[in-house]
Amino acid sequence: MSTFKNTTSAQAKDLVDRHPERRMKAAFAEYEARRLPELRAEHKSLRLSQVKDILWKEWQKSPENPMNQQQVAYNATQEELDAAVASINQAVQNQLRVRD
Repeated sequence: MSTFKNTTSAQAKDLVDRHPERRMKAAFAEYEARRLPELRAEHKSLRLSQVKDILWKEWQKSPENPMNQQQVAYNATQEELDAAVASINQAVQNQLRVRD
């Protein structure tokens, strides 16, 4: 079984996002630049606006969307931040756990 170090509070800033709405526009632009040519190739008969509608629906469910990632309130206490980091650590441990 693998061991996992606990995350320090300095690393917690990177794991838990306090303002995901600030990164949505840039993250979507990057996702769109990467995914739009693929969708255009898959749906050749659709108009650009229709392809962008499909792209937006995919974005809503994408793990790259900052709103779909772990987040806490901007004024969260240290205890709330620690609880969020603990839940992330638990999720990672569950993924790394060897199953019989």
